[in-house]
Amino acid sequence: EAAQGAVEAFKAVFEYGPKIELDHYIVYHAHYEYGRLLACQGDFVGAKREFELVLSGKPLEVGASGRKGKYSMENALHIRTHAALDAIQSQSLHK
Repeated sequence: EAAQGAVEAFKAVFEYGPKIELDHYIVYHAHYEYGRLLACQGDFVGAKREFELVLSGKPLEVGASGRKGKYSMENALHIRTHAALDAIQSQSLHK
């Protein structure tokens, strides 16, 4: 199934994320996309957890000293993540 393959791919990104030295944005975008997948599957708690990781400001790939400044497309991802959180909250209110 496609969803299971996607979960395995995301888990591989999360496992090897600490070893990434370039293209740090991949880990953050993977957390966002995994959150979207979870939301589509109805796991709103898991989705919210992934979205909050993206917005946390914590380094999700290398140690804090490994990344300098913002990662590529950070602002755009934050906008999308806030919108996804709003959508989850909106769905919870309508149930």
